[in-house]
Amino acid sequence: MPTVFSNFATIPSPAATWRSTEVSPSRPRIGAALCVAAAISLAACGEKNVVRSYYPSGTIKTEATVKDAVLNGRAVMMSETGGKLSEAEYKGGVLFGKSVSYFADGKVKAMAEYEDGALSGKSSSFHKGGQRASEAIFHKGVLVGPVRSWSEMGIEKIPEKPG
Repeated sequence: MPTVFSNFATIPSPAATWRSTEVSPSRPRIGAALCVAAAISLAACGEKNVVRSYYPSGTIKTEATVKDAVLNGRAVMMSETGGKLSEAEYKGGVLFGKSVSYFADGKVKAMAEYEDGALSGKSSSFHKGGQRASEAIFHKGVLVGPVRSWSEMGIEKIPEKPG
């Protein structure tokens, strides 16, 4: 059973994904990074703008709020069928606030709080059935207590002794 912080390492980052995809399904493929860079540069005037990327089918893949050419606000990553995969808040280009990832059925897979890009507060992961799987507390990216974990039946597992 992976610990909560290893689960968060596998959550797809909206910031990483939207830069590598096509910005508009109606435009020819001229290089996604160039399209997104152009959209970000339009946001450099101090206004908040929403930047979207699309799957080849035309459905939205990612949607992010950009201000002054950096992520600043909500970023969402969607599946090609329209289900939400993850959402996170950014401030000045770094994670700041709540970050949540979802299973394909829409149930919460993991959630965490960030401050200045570092885990800060309670981080939790969940089994597919919705039961709590793991939980840990962080402060400025440092684990400050035990990582607790539970079976799918809700039974708390006894942590292994280090070494």
